[in-house]
Amino acid sequence: QIGIEGKDDYYHSDSHNAQADSQNLLNASLSYYGENWTLTAWGRNLADRDVPVRGFRFGNNALKDYTTETFVQYGEPRVAGLTFSYQL
Repeated sequence: QIGIEGKDDYYHSDSHNAQADSQNLLNASLSYYGENWTLTAWGRNLADRDVPVRGFRFGNNALKDYTTETFVQYGEPRVAGLTFSYQL
């Protein structure tokens, strides 16, 4: 299974104009099914994109004369794993 997760551009908050650009993330999984078990290899953000998930816009740096800047927190990087499920 391959999926693309998309987000249009959006504002980080309704109290300022800090805005994130639109983003597309590539996710995938591959499952193998046994009689009463499943093994799934999966990955999220396979292109390892830096995606801002939260942001603020304010002046906080005295060295820059408190010029207004955008500060962002980024989402998770590329993540991959295995999931094993067993039905009793």
